[in-house]
Amino acid sequence: MKLIEKVTAYKALGEIMKEDWDFAFIYPLMGLMRLLEGDYALFCNEEMKLVAAYGAKESNGKVALDADGVFSFADEESMNRYQQKHKELEALITDAPERISLPAPGKMKGAWLAAIAPFCSFQSFEEGVFSDE
Repeated sequence: MKLIEKVTAYKALGEIMKEDWDFAFIYPLMGLMRLLEGDYALFCNEEMKLVAAYGAKESNGKVALDADGVFSFADEESMNRYQQKHKELEALITDAPERISLPAPGKMKGAWLAAIAPFCSFQSFEEGVFSDE
């Protein structure tokens, strides 16, 4: 499984946790979020190393940020190298966690579903089990 899949799921889970859900649905997702936390932290740390390596610098050597906290590149070559290294980071192969089983919610944003589907098997009390296995 690619690292970016875990990062995308972790971010989606952060948004999912802000909503009200049944306990039987949200509790397993909390466990999944904890499982993905280390991979998310690894991604963020490596991404910051890339920013430090390829971002434009201030006179004191720190990465230059604009008013919105966004960095820029020193030159086009730095931008191209950053993009290549970032793609490599996203494509890093990691172990896939075991799928969790949880009840299918009545509704959910499609982007959230797409992000967590590789990690979940959904159940429906009325119609049996939904899974792409």
